[in-house]
Amino acid sequence: MKGHLIFGILLLGAHFGFCSPNKHPRIINGTLAVPKQFPYQVFYDVLDLTNLQKPIEWESSCGGTLISKRIILTAAHCLNEPDIYAIKIYFGAVDKSNKSEIGQHRLVVKRQNFVIHQEYDTVYHYNDIALIRLPVDVAFDEYIKPAKLPQPGEVYPSEAIVSGWGLVEVIVNGNFVGGDKLKYFDISILPHDECKEWFKHAVPILSSSQICIAPSENMPCKGDSGGPLAVRHEDDFVVLGITSLGHTRYCTINHPSLYTRVVSFLNWIHENAGAHNLDIDMRGQLIFGLLLLGAHFGFSFLNEHGRIINGNLAVAKQFPYQVYYDVLDLTNLEEPIEWQPSCGGTLISKRIILTAAHCFRHPNIYAIKIYFGAVDKSNASEIGQHRLAVKRENVVVHQEYDDNAYNDIALIKLPIDVAFDEYIKPAKLPQPGISYPSEAIASGWGINKVSDDNKPSRDSKLRYFQFQILSHAECKKWKVQDFLVSSRICLAPSQNAPCNGDSGGPLIVSHNGDSVLLGVTSYGYTGKCTDEFPDVYTRVASYLDWIHENAGANNLDE
Repeated sequence: MKGHLIFGILLLGAHFGFCSPNKHPRIINGTLAVPKQFPYQVFYDVLDLTNLQKPIEWESSCGGTLISKRIILTAAHCLNEPDIYAIKIYFGAVDKSNKSEIGQHRLVVKRQNFVIHQEYDTVYHYNDIALIRLPVDVAFDEYIKPAKLPQPGEVYPSEAIVSGWGLVEVIVNGNFVGGDKLKYFDISILPHDECKEWFKHAVPILSSSQICIAPSENMPCKGDSGGPLAVRHEDDFVVLGITSLGHTRYCTINHPSLYTRVVSFLNWIHENAGAHNLDIDMRGQLIFGLLLLGAHFGFSFLNEHGRIINGNLAVAKQFPYQVYYDVLDLTNLEEPIEWQPSCGGTLISKRIILTAAHCFRHPNIYAIKIYFGAVDKSNASEIGQHRLAVKRENVVVHQEYDDNAYNDIALIKLPIDVAFDEYIKPAKLPQPGISYPSEAIASGWGINKVSDDNKPSRDSKLRYFQFQILSHAECKKWKVQDFLVSSRICLAPSQNAPCNGDSGGPLIVSHNGDSVLLGVTSYGYTGKCTDEFPDVYTRVASYLDWIHENAGANNLDE
């Protein structure tokens, strides 16, 4: 009965930082850009899922430089946080707040498209460079064009241009003022010896792969990280540097800023960009709105909504093994990102929840928020109720689960012990060879009523009902699908029935004073929560070996 009590939401992963210009949005004292002036300039927001307790939304982040139809150059420190799930890139923009702006297009790209330099140093920002590999070609036009990479041995002007959407003004006491419009300024590049003198305390050994700009009334600030330091050369823009590190925390004017020297990383860029992705041509596919990667697919299971049809309201402590979870499904990143009601489950030990595999069939479920000890799950202050956020990697789906609901079982492995009390206790697993009662209880937060015109209604309170478990022979007589197997059980038709949102929840019998978990809610015969046909459950006793093999050492010890 040992464990650690769960308070609020456990947030997995830690956020760490450095005094770099990457956390907010502007160019201090710069000049407003005009459309088409810097067609290589991009900006991106990040979807950082470090803190799953706060509202989940896009956050302003960093700039970048388009160098081909498929590649953006940016800073490693902008993308290095492990819980950045995706970025939303703005192309051809001046006012990035105006999605109707002529020439502006947006693209969502997931983390797997990032290439961060393998030797990036988080302390001194050595090798502060990264690539974003776009999943589609960018169509070049007057608003969107790539900058050129520098060539070894070529002499470039020392007068350069810095641009970005970073903070625009610093007020007293370090408060910042931001905006949404692209700004720029002209600046001289400092000789390396002068740069070393300025940064001798912040960066003990200034690398030859770092350059800096001269002190000025203008300077980059937070939100400009990753953006370009460019020069005009033979009618082309050439990107010489990537905004990396500010000399001071507060973007103080008349201090230099440090950049990653692009020419030092040409081999790395070519090696990591991918075959032909640095070929600059005018072909491509125009990006409209947001490209959303990943598709949503479905099956006629019970998990798309949220009640036990015609069931009884539960009371506190009645079903202490019962849990529920919302999912954070990131399939459609264009829609507001929020937790969505999903499925039930059964606590079977201090570290393990048993649920249905089909609840996790959508590939873009990133995390789940689990409710323990709840009756009214909408009431975060309910006595006995606790919540825990767990990432998808903690879910073990049966390796032979398929869309016909064979092997419809999954485990959720909790990262901490659950503390048992009157409100939170595990159910027992069934034992082979024991005869259990046929009178069972189903419980859940699924849809609780369907009107004559098929409209579902639900509330936030736990419901339950009692019913008879059918023998396997009786269940087969109903011809519940053509694939009823011994690893499934079904309950007799009744005025009560599980419905959407009850998937994954428990089928429980009382035996010698214990609540024993016989089944996991899997699917309904018709998909319409009817009371005229049996509903089908995964038979837990058929999966005892699989549960023990996948729960992990000692995780089933109560």
